[in-house]
Amino acid sequence: PCSSSPCLHNGTCINQYLNQFLCTCPTTWTGTLCESLVNPCLTYPCFFGGTCLLDSSYRPSCICPSTQTGVYCETTLSPCLSSPCYNNGTCVTNALRTSYTCTCPSLYTGLRCENLVNPCLPNRCIY
Repeated sequence: PCSSSPCLHNGTCINQYLNQFLCTCPTTWTGTLCESLVNPCLTYPCFFGGTCLLDSSYRPSCICPSTQTGVYCETTLSPCLSSPCYNNGTCVTNALRTSYTCTCPSLYTGLRCENLVNPCLPNRCIY
């Protein structure tokens, strides 16, 4: 049966018993006759919610969520990159780089150092 070259895309035909044959396919093709293109995204690792997309040449790449970067979305971006602390507050990330806290200068308070401390509280100012 291999004399008719049934295997597609440079697959190799191997004669089997009882007039049967088997195609061994190049790595990018699959199927009984090597007729189906293998989707490289099936084995391409995109981490932390990344999405695998194929370019026009059928090459895989990862599209990362806004919190990740890297070829495989393997690197977590610091939440401090956006400078979330106001009024010269210092941004400090947690160990996993998933959240932050702001260390505020003495005259400011709030989650992002957005509130000016009233120096007259809790006591009344006397002028």
